[in-house]
Amino acid sequence: MKVAVVSLVEKTMQLGLSGSPDGAGPSSLTVRVGHVVIAVSSKVARPTTAALSFPIVVTVEILAEISRAFLGFLLPQAEYVVAYADGSQVFARLNVEASEALKGLNKTVSSWTEADLLLADDGFIFFRKGSNRVLDQHQGLFTLDDATERTWHANIRFRSELAARLGVPIVTVVIPNKETVYRHLIPDVPFSDRRPVCLLSGIAERSGLEQTLVVLEDRLHQAALDADCDLYDRTTAYWNGFGAALAFNILAAELGARGIVEVEGFVREEMYQLHKLCLTDWGMACRPVVFDSRLACGLHDYRSRLRFDNNVHNRGHCKVYSNPTRTGRVLVFCDSFVFNVWWQFFAERFGTVVLAHQAALDAELVELVRPDLVICSMIERFLANPPDDLAAPRFVTVSSALNKSGGASLEADLLKALEAVAQ
Repeated sequence: MKVAVVSLVEKTMQLGLSGSPDGAGPSSLTVRVGHVVIAVSSKVARPTTAALSFPIVVTVEILAEISRAFLGFLLPQAEYVVAYADGSQVFARLNVEASEALKGLNKTVSSWTEADLLLADDGFIFFRKGSNRVLDQHQGLFTLDDATERTWHANIRFRSELAARLGVPIVTVVIPNKETVYRHLIPDVPFSDRRPVCLLSGIAERSGLEQTLVVLEDRLHQAALDADCDLYDRTTAYWNGFGAALAFNILAAELGARGIVEVEGFVREEMYQLHKLCLTDWGMACRPVVFDSRLACGLHDYRSRLRFDNNVHNRGHCKVYSNPTRTGRVLVFCDSFVFNVWWQFFAERFGTVVLAHQAALDAELVELVRPDLVICSMIERFLANPPDDLAAPRFVTVSSALNKSGGASLEADLLKALEAVAQ
């Protein structure tokens, strides 16, 4: 009986534990792929490296039998985790040919190199380099200069004046870097109070507009220390659904405490959790290769429905969600952190949600949508390159130019969608 198979499916390497459905098969095993130990267990809640009493040899032939072997049987309640062990604990081997195949995969799939990344404890990987110089920002070595400080000051002032003129709250929300939330895992990297987000907070405070800025980092950091599961993926820069839900709860509490709007948060029982063993481009760039026990989280019951999607990739992307069980209309200027995960929590707590993939606030879009609340969200690492709200092109112009579906214009399509929601 085959007890293990490592398969290669669409850039994802997954470990399938096979055995008899009556549970007579092994409940846990440890396999070394290249230089990484993967522990899989169906009966323990925490990572394990307990070895079985017989060897498992993973060969190129097993890798080639993806469909037949991997889809044969997979324990549905298995906990997928990454663990490390010394040579005495490793009893499965990957032969030379398969090891070379993994190296070839890394060259063809991953755009990262090991020098770009910082491998910390528990399989967490962080930015080391990159165009945003995240670790330099973390240490205060790369922060806001005079020009970017002026831009942020102008943005904050413009957003405040627009909010007063239109009578709609406009709140800027900073989504923290994974390095900030999990700073306890990189204690040798100084955590500076000269980071861009710190200087942005100072600008808002000196302008008397600190109530328009929400910074999530401290409470998410504390949650990372206290939580019994991850808030961000271990081998990507993104948060998962659980981290996004906590962030929404923090934002909702802040909106209520500041007298902006009362928004109901989420409780754990409303969410499901699934663990998936995967190999990302960050993980493939490392030596040893690092697998991720990715935590996928979402809501058990969705009341919201997608009403419009212009299908533009990244900047210019626009979506409209409606929820007949809720009231209020919110416009969110955002990026991939919202489009990938955070959107669902807004869509389940507001009657209408309009997502606009753009960093700069567009006053004309605000007037077009006529929301009850505007959220300008931005990932911390992008603060050092701020948008210019006053000079940025109109969102509808950019979006319409990028739309390849042949629609008349985003403005017409968006108004049609909002009218349909209102009926």
